[in-house]
Amino acid sequence: FILGSVFLGDRNPPVLTEADMRAQLSVIFLSFVIIGILSITSVLPVMLSIRDVFYRHRQAGMIDNISLGWALGTAEKWFIVLASFLFCLVQVGVVGIPTGSLGRTIRFWGIFTFNLAIYSYFGQAFMCMVRSMATAQILASVFIGLNNFFSGLIV
Repeated sequence: FILGSVFLGDRNPPVLTEADMRAQLSVIFLSFVIIGILSITSVLPVMLSIRDVFYRHRQAGMIDNISLGWALGTAEKWFIVLASFLFCLVQVGVVGIPTGSLGRTIRFWGIFTFNLAIYSYFGQAFMCMVRSMATAQILASVFIGLNNFFSGLIV
């Protein structure tokens, strides 16, 4: 919020220069990266405990793979929608991203929601694919690094 408050006085200028566009795109890119890293790192410990409980319950015959998948998808969906809505509400309002119309704002929110979902679900998948938390964190950091490097802003 403090970084975004720099843009409070200069919201929606009539003509954007190339430097202004680069600044806007960089702020959007950094916000995607930051919220993605937060979601992928926060889902790993939660998924570790869910995975351990799942293995115990599966051995007892109380749960199967499909029901866990539905439960995770249903529970995570509301977090993703709410978190992306609140973050986009603050970002569009404070940074002054020139959206122009409600449709463009909804498209921005949709792209941001998709980005948050990718990071969150990949974190869950990394935790389910490997045995230890450290290995899942390494996979997550490789995913973050490749995503950032080949995003188009850096290279």
